[in-house]
Amino acid sequence: MAARQVDGLLFPVGEAWRAAWKRDSKLALYSKDGLHPTPAGSYLAALVMYGQLYGKSPVGLPGTLALSGGDSVEVPEAKLLQESAEEANRKFSKP
Repeated sequence: MAARQVDGLLFPVGEAWRAAWKRDSKLALYSKDGLHPTPAGSYLAALVMYGQLYGKSPVGLPGTLALSGGDSVEVPEAKLLQESAEEANRKFSKP
């Protein structure tokens, strides 16, 4: 409601996390400290933001991320996370 009142953007990351857990209840989105996201949790949040900012589906985006310095991070659950982000964005898209 607050985002609508100020014509702001809503990034439904929490909704996307719930959608992901519905698909796989054992999915680790929080790190061991219980506060910070795992790489999969960060990837899911970024997918939600991508979808909201660009108005495009995140389904089909790469599941391997290149890091500075030449390293990379693979997100094995990429397809599940992409579908979860898309579901959340559809549910909370601007009218």
